[in-house]
Amino acid sequence: MLFSRSCSSLCGQQQFPSQSRLSSELESQYRYENDKRTDEVIGYKAWFTQESLDPFAVKFEHQIKLPKYMALIEFVNLQAIEIRYNVYFKAEGLAR
Repeated sequence: MLFSRSCSSLCGQQQFPSQSRLSSELESQYRYENDKRTDEVIGYKAWFTQESLDPFAVKFEHQIKLPKYMALIEFVNLQAIEIRYNVYFKAEGLAR
């Protein structure tokens, strides 16, 4: 999946300065072939929240170390794509 738009262009210049981590661990994302899951891990997903917004998932290509539960974080290169009125996020990592 190609993420061609940055969050600022997709979200109308809205900034996402800090988030709270909700996930206690990363969820592995697997490759599917012919509608069947393979054993190949293609990414990882974790859930986050921002004040007055619903929780949202962010996909990472590599395993990252999650900070403490509900810690404030910032994303490295957060990107978004809209597909059929749904917005999907991915990031390179978390800022230290």
